[in-house]
Amino acid sequence: MPTQIQVLSWKNIPTQVKAADEAGGEHSVPLDDRFQQAVDALAMDEGLAGTDEYLDHWNWSEPAGCEGAPQAAAEALAKELADGPTFGHAMTKTMLWQEWNSGLGECIEAEAQAQAICMQTKDF
Repeated sequence: MPTQIQVLSWKNIPTQVKAADEAGGEHSVPLDDRFQQAVDALAMDEGLAGTDEYLDHWNWSEPAGCEGAPQAAAEALAKELADGPTFGHAMTKTMLWQEWNSGLGECIEAEAQAQAICMQTKDF
């Protein structure tokens, strides 16, 4: 049976990878601080920091099968997420979700804040 791997995210922003196998092997890898900083910035912007609603937006992805031992699998996916444009993709999804029912002025301000956050990452 392959290793099962999952990603912990807040509103589509990944923050941690964990992998486990049937033999009980398990390994967890937090992504670098820029991902958590993005979560914190968006939570503050949306007024969710320290609220139950903030906690409600955390979720693990469905387990997916992958090859390799849990440590190697978790570390490989964490590196792929950190190296790739995933941060930018997650920010785009988050902004689309956030701006769906917003006015033009709110959208412009939200995009400016998102762009400032993104410019601090390797993706941009």
